[in-house]
Amino acid sequence: MPQSTEVVKVYQIYLLTIFYIYLGAALLLVDNYGGRYLILLRWKNFVTTKGVNSFILFVVGLLLAVIKIFFPIKPGPPLLGDLFVVFGLLVSSLYNLTLFVRRKMSDKKPVKIKAEAIHKTGSLIENHKRNLGLLLVVIASLHFLFPTAILL
Repeated sequence: MPQSTEVVKVYQIYLLTIFYIYLGAALLLVDNYGGRYLILLRWKNFVTTKGVNSFILFVVGLLLAVIKIFFPIKPGPPLLGDLFVVFGLLVSSLYNLTLFVRRKMSDKKPVKIKAEAIHKTGSLIENHKRNLGLLLVVIASLHFLFPTAILL
């Protein structure tokens, strides 16, 4: 019986990971496709209006990345099993962190992290938003279609 609950937990994390990567891709693709799909604009508005929302998304993405590093879908080996998925989670998390820092700096509130490094990372992500968003969609789709593929 304990094995079945472990399998259920692993696949819950699996589905949550796919959903999180799709939401991160939606944030990145809103500038290009927001006029066509209004739900993307609503999602970006929800995330950017309050800094707490983007910070919560950052923390959730980091936790999911750590979980996926050490507990990938079987038969994947730990640390390398879901490499591209972890990359997608980290890109989404970093983008949420840059949104949080940008929001706090516009509010003139002190930020306790190195804003220069976050600004450089954020500008790199901003320059390649469309490509990263499409890459995240591909990663999440392939991970959904082939959950047991190693490195996917």
